[in-house]
Amino acid sequence: MVGDVTADPHYLPTLSSTRAEMVAPVLAENGAVIGTIDVESEILNRFGEVDRDFIEECAAAIGPLFAR
Repeated sequence: MVGDVTADPHYLPTLSSTRAEMVAPVLAENGAVIGTIDVESEILNRFGEVDRDFIEECAAAIGPLFAR
């Protein structure tokens, strides 16, 4: 979770208007990363712990669906 992507020298922009970003890995049942959920906002510091928890819960629910 990054509140201000312009402050991160390693940030690789997808959209020039992005100011905040949050990424959560989607894991297979064996722990392998099979994807990510990437959420971006034009608003600085847009995401908080509640948002992080929600996106991580979504990623955890999605992962097992791909192992079938």
